[in-house]
Amino acid sequence: NKSIALTLAGFGAYYVAKQAFRAANGFFKYFVLPRRNLHSRYGGGFALVTGASDGIGKEYARSLAQSGFNIVLMARDKTKLDAVAKGIRDDFKVQTIVIVYDFSKLATLDSIDELQKILNK
Repeated sequence: NKSIALTLAGFGAYYVAKQAFRAANGFFKYFVLPRRNLHSRYGGGFALVTGASDGIGKEYARSLAQSGFNIVLMARDKTKLDAVAKGIRDDFKVQTIVIVYDFSKLATLDSIDELQKILNK
């Protein structure tokens, strides 16, 4: 029975070591190593950020602008979008485009047509 216990302990130790390695690898990849240069990788241009009036979307838009991308901001609240766009233009000297659209309405073919018309302006 000792050999079974040692075998199971060995499998457990292997599993724990594997998970610890994956966690350490993820930590270094996302927090220690430098981020990839997205601007050179994708050639700049415009980046579309949805939900850009608050929270994660806003910060993601700012991060992309800091990398040199021009930003298309999309969300429901025009007042907030305009404020975010002004802040990004002032802080990072990039172009911004504001598109007001509610993605919760994107459920029918008519709403898809409406979004296409907005994007083609």
